[in-house]
Amino acid sequence: MIEAVLETTPELALLALLSRLRSEAEAIGSNDIARAVDSLDDHLRSRRLVVAVVGEHNRGKSTVVNSLIGESWLPTGQNAPALPPVYVAGGAREHVEIVYADGKAIESTRDELLTLSPDDAASVSFARVALPSQDLHGLMLVDTPGLNDPDTSRLAQTVYGLMPQSDLALLVLDSAQALGASEHQLIAQRVATAGLHRLVVILNRDDELENEEDRLAVRDRVARLLSPLLGQEPELLPYAAKSALRAKERHDARLLARSGYPELRALLAECAAARAKILQAAVRRKAATLGTRLLAKLEEPAPLPAANPPFDMSLVDQASTACRSLERIRDTYVLDLQAFTLALRDRLEAETAEVSIADVRQYLPFFIQEQFACFVRQHDDPVREQLQGALRATGVADWPDERLAGITPAPGLHPYIEPDFLDDSVLLTTFMAVIGLAMKPLVAGAVMTIGPILRMLTRSLYDRETKDALLQAAMAATTDAGQAIERQVVATFASALDRINAAVPAPAQYEPPPVDDSARHAARDRVKALLESLAAAGAGGAA
Repeated sequence: MIEAVLETTPELALLALLSRLRSEAEAIGSNDIARAVDSLDDHLRSRRLVVAVVGEHNRGKSTVVNSLIGESWLPTGQNAPALPPVYVAGGAREHVEIVYADGKAIESTRDELLTLSPDDAASVSFARVALPSQDLHGLMLVDTPGLNDPDTSRLAQTVYGLMPQSDLALLVLDSAQALGASEHQLIAQRVATAGLHRLVVILNRDDELENEEDRLAVRDRVARLLSPLLGQEPELLPYAAKSALRAKERHDARLLARSGYPELRALLAECAAARAKILQAAVRRKAATLGTRLLAKLEEPAPLPAANPPFDMSLVDQASTACRSLERIRDTYVLDLQAFTLALRDRLEAETAEVSIADVRQYLPFFIQEQFACFVRQHDDPVREQLQGALRATGVADWPDERLAGITPAPGLHPYIEPDFLDDSVLLTTFMAVIGLAMKPLVAGAVMTIGPILRMLTRSLYDRETKDALLQAAMAATTDAGQAIERQVVATFASALDRINAAVPAPAQYEPPPVDDSARHAARDRVKALLESLAAAGAGGAA
């Protein structure tokens, strides 16, 4: 009893600090920080560690979760639908709840979850599963969509929503093809930066490798590639999820021991036993980050008192709203482009599997160019309609013609400009350059306009490259091409935003009344004291 009281005392103190931090954020109208503090409060009170099971599609994430449950609750296999996040936790009884994108929540069953159709799965926001299992005590397992999920909204929900709120992550790799180029990039950009307490790399399907030498080679390769990203040796756990699940269902102790399940179970049990300290440390760290953001806001110059500027404020409001709408359209466009580029790059090997080296040399650059051209064409009408809708909804479309003169929307959005930047042999040129063409400066400067001459010039050089080298170069060129188009999209949207803002007349100069900044100074001092308290609590916990 005394130990329980001692353990809750740091938690109660931390909850009090969160309450003070929320009050300070609300006092200056920083609702985003206040909501983030509320999430930390809820997470701390839950006394559950959030364990995100992440990885690319078809790596066995759902099978790993099923093996930890001990039964098949989540659909698996090549034909299984791509599910949104599924939260699995302990409960007094079995309970399944499916929450749809419109916010509607319905009770469901295990059978319905296992047989969910792709159409139904696409309309689901997330699902909750409660099971009366002692193994889930203190834990919440989250089966996530693939990190290469083409559904960008679901990917954003996983990466930007769930990962920063997770305490542990089980990164599931396929031992037979562990850590390809796309996985390496996704881990560097999204997993390694999530601020996790612990990251465990699950080398799934370890039992499908032929011998121990192959297993050691996979572990060495993964450790060598991940160590620079993580800043330390990765924690690797060979695992056979299918075997573990089969062993649990058949009560086969020998098979279970060989599957890697006892090691994974012990790891999770260890974390669950220490969850109070893990949660408190994670919440303190994230609260300190929020407090630092709040302090930065308070150290900004105090807003001037309201005045009556001698110009039409409605124009400013319309421009501001229109710019935010265009920024959202731009961000979605860029996310779609990034997902498309990754998918195109990853499927080049399959596209060229039955193609001769000669045909790869001759046609692959044009295939890549046509794929990007199709992407732009497919986005042409929808994005144009979104832009026009945003301008109409914000009233900017009703401004006089001369006010919007020269606005240029995203590339390929008629009727403003044609998507002719794809016809300048950009992709072909990038492909040629990457496979080793040593162009003189004069040629490099003119290559954008002399595509046919460049193709003739480099034809003889193709014979010096192997098919594997050409494929690797094409994958790199695909990434470069996607980034080039992304820069073009971002720059063009920036031009449109600048034009809208430039159409608003500048306010006349006026003398603002004096500002009483004493309350802001006092708030800064309180937040600094809060940060010191969080740091002291962390030091005490470490001791």
